[in-house]
Amino acid sequence: MEDEIMTREEVAKFIKVSLSTVSRLMARGEIPAVRYGRRFTRFRKSDILAFLERHMDIKSGREVKNNEGRTLRQGIERGTGRGV
Repeated sequence: MEDEIMTREEVAKFIKVSLSTVSRLMARGEIPAVRYGRRFTRFRKSDILAFLERHMDIKSGREVKNNEGRTLRQGIERGTGRGV
């Protein structure tokens, strides 16, 4: 089965975060990206789903907390990069 390719905008909408958050996650290597030239960045949907599995309790829909009691979203919002 061929993996679906997503744009940065599609990823942001899919995981319900801003475009700048997607860029930060990509820069930190939390979600792998494939670059096509200088302007185009694409993401494999399977990588995004794996990212969500690492950071979400899929059954309950709740974000998983790290050992400091912060969720991924809280870590990103604070700019610490130390969410889950």
